[in-house]
Amino acid sequence: AQSPFDDLNADIILRTSDHVDLRVFRLILILSSPFFQSMFTLPQPPDASVHAKSGTTNAHHDNHSTNWNSPSDRAAPSVDVPEDSQTLDTLLRMLYPNTPVPPFRDLHHAHHVALAASKYDMAAALEVIADGVQTQYAASHPLDVYLIACRMGWEDVAKAAA
Repeated sequence: AQSPFDDLNADIILRTSDHVDLRVFRLILILSSPFFQSMFTLPQPPDASVHAKSGTTNAHHDNHSTNWNSPSDRAAPSVDVPEDSQTLDTLLRMLYPNTPVPPFRDLHHAHHVALAASKYDMAAALEVIADGVQTQYAASHPLDVYLIACRMGWEDVAKAAA
């Protein structure tokens, strides 16, 4: 993973569907997402990592118990997520301070980032995505933007694309 998601001091690893480990700080996820805030308050079984989609566990922890509250545990627990690394990287850059967010590769990419932000209940990121979709694509792909905006509940973006 690229900076800032290669930081060995991070206390959580998000393992993407294409097997990229994004090292992140639990605090940023907690402050940005009620989904992760709830997940990190739940006790976890020893030697387990969490699958974000189903809540099931999977061993990825190198013989340490999964303790969300133990910053001294250098073998960070991992959370398997169904998103690919490009989607999650873009979404996480919206949450990290002093981290530039690159433009979306295309409208399809923007839609995937929006779906992930919605799934993880990241309201601030959804606002950034809606603005980006409107700015980058409303003029060139109005019908597609309209459909995505209606699906995501972005009334202002839908009106701009109409």
